[in-house]
Amino acid sequence: MDKKYARYLKSGEWARKIRAIRERSGGICERCGCDWMDAVHHLTYANIYNEPLKDLLAVCGACHRFVHHKSGYDPAKGSLLQKEREQLKALQQEYYDNLVLLEGSQ
Repeated sequence: MDKKYARYLKSGEWARKIRAIRERSGGICERCGCDWMDAVHHLTYANIYNEPLKDLLAVCGACHRFVHHKSGYDPAKGSLLQKEREQLKALQQEYYDNLVLLEGSQ
């Protein structure tokens, strides 16, 4: 990391952007939606030092490692599977509840 960028990450300007991203995201990872925000990730470096908020994303540690190719685990995919499991569990419960009602009416 170059010195200019390291100074920028310690600046009041960067701290204000982090607060704005935290407010926008509610402190939740905007990539996977299932963990607390640990960092702000640049979607592009085209506007470095003058980033509009749309170029920045609140991310959890696991998502940040994944997008920087430091991990093969993608929490965003895991969260989708979790949502599907929860939907399946709800459908199973609905099926069971209806079955109990049917058996009780006989």
